[in-house]
Amino acid sequence: MVPAMPRIIHLAGFPGSGRTSWCLSQARQVLESEQRVVWISTQATDPQRFAQVMLGLHPQHAARFHSYPAGEEFSNALLMVSNLIPQLPSTRLVVIEDWSDDKGAPQRILRENLKTLLSIISQGEIDLILTTLAYEDASGNGDADAMRVRSRAWFEEQ
Repeated sequence: MVPAMPRIIHLAGFPGSGRTSWCLSQARQVLESEQRVVWISTQATDPQRFAQVMLGLHPQHAARFHSYPAGEEFSNALLMVSNLIPQLPSTRLVVIEDWSDDKGAPQRILRENLKTLLSIISQGEIDLILTTLAYEDASGNGDADAMRVRSRAWFEEQ
């Protein structure tokens, strides 16, 4: 059984902090429960890391992992997945890796397509994990050790 977690998690971290590995471990738990995972990212997941986390998983369960390395078409992939999820009734987890740009606020079309996906997910028993980069505040205002999260304000408004 998949452990209970918040319906939506916005996970931020510095490069190499383990965001992807943690998401893959969550995905494995969902796959072991014979449910589906939809994974959207700008690039394909590292095959070695994927193999390490999924080692020993029955191939029938692994086949329920749907990966969409979207590249430059990230916002279109969100819309495509929004249309796909109702066709895959056993979808339990959607992971959107590095959903926010490295600089500034997310593009308008990306925000709109993410809202569409959020509305689809809210209709079912589907959990969502979004990952984004964290950064240090270099302005000199506030705590120098504080981590800042890209697109946090926009995401929290949703």
